[in-house]
Amino acid sequence: MNFKKTAQCATLILASTLSGAAVASISVVSEPAVIVRFADLDLNAPADVTTLYKRIKRASYRVCIVPRQGQELAAARFAKECRTASVGRAVQQVGVPALIQLHQSKI
Repeated sequence: MNFKKTAQCATLILASTLSGAAVASISVVSEPAVIVRFADLDLNAPADVTTLYKRIKRASYRVCIVPRQGQELAAARFAKECRTASVGRAVQQVGVPALIQLHQSKI
């Protein structure tokens, strides 16, 4: 099966990640989604799978920023949980077995 995607992107969407309590206590100051493009990658190639995983991880850092002074610990915990959930969801959305396996080896 050829995993050279014809789709242009995977999207990290945070709306379902956040519990009502987390949203109420910490406001997210960045956009709720980032588009990660991967049409240029051949997802049959291990190096390209790794490249896509790195792009997804980088995007999660752009999306899951919680600059909130006075709540550093809570903000750090929230951002880490947000990134973990976002990366996992994006990996599942792409649905490439090699990417899923790589992600599972990292968690």
